[in-house]
Amino acid sequence: CLVEGQLFMKREPGSIAVTAHSEWHNFEADHIDIGHTVNHLSFGELSRLAPTLMKNTAPLDGVEYSEKLDKGGLTHHHYLKIVETTFRFNSNDPVGAYQFTAHYHSYKNVKHERALPQVKLQFDIDPMAVIVTESRVPLYRFLTSICAIIGGVFTVLGMLDGAIFHGAALAKKIAMGKAD
Repeated sequence: CLVEGQLFMKREPGSIAVTAHSEWHNFEADHIDIGHTVNHLSFGELSRLAPTLMKNTAPLDGVEYSEKLDKGGLTHHHYLKIVETTFRFNSNDPVGAYQFTAHYHSYKNVKHERALPQVKLQFDIDPMAVIVTESRVPLYRFLTSICAIIGGVFTVLGMLDGAIFHGAALAKKIAMGKAD
């Protein structure tokens, strides 16, 4: 079975549930296998318009959730935390998107004997937002960093050389008996 679609909804917490349902059929909950693979799940328009930009922000994409044969009738529950993200590039206007984190839990519903297994996506929108800004490092900062690295290496090597030279001189004096 393949479920595909788009939902347009208000910007508030909610859930999506996929389960077997029929007015004319009876289902045996222990024999329903609701294992699934999430090919793509995203929030907002940017993932559709610029998929290469959003490829690392959809943690459920391509993940397979299958149940063991001895544990039929499992409900798969995905908890999603959605964070609004704004990308600010130097060359363009800011672009809005949504990223999310996902946590997963599966369980057998024993509270209601007639409850059927389901895939449930429960999402909550974080009130905070992330702003990703593109910036360039000026040339003078790069040159200052290079000079600091070279100066640090020169200083450490000078200290090492001084320690070896004075250590060798002290060893010579001890060998000659003039250590005082």
